[in-house]
Amino acid sequence: MDNSAKSKGLGRLCLTRAILQVAHAAEEIGIYALVLDAIDERAGQRYMNLDFGFRAFLDDPNHLYLPIETVRSACRSVGSTSRALYLAETEDCTC
Repeated sequence: MDNSAKSKGLGRLCLTRAILQVAHAAEEIGIYALVLDAIDERAGQRYMNLDFGFRAFLDDPNHLYLPIETVRSACRSVGSTSRALYLAETEDCTC
């Protein structure tokens, strides 16, 4: 994320959009989990603290994943926040 965009909630919005896209894709194809590679330990901790439910692989704390059931659960909770859902699905976000 560019420094000018930090602390504006855009990272969370981009991640929310990615999670929604994975949930939609999982309706059509077999998906076990969403995998995320954090650039460093600090970034990995930031993702772990977002309350999406990321877990670290045992062999690499910067290699994170969300089981598809957690993804679906996150989408249901995002769905209750209609503005976030609307933005995540309709904005031309180049995340």
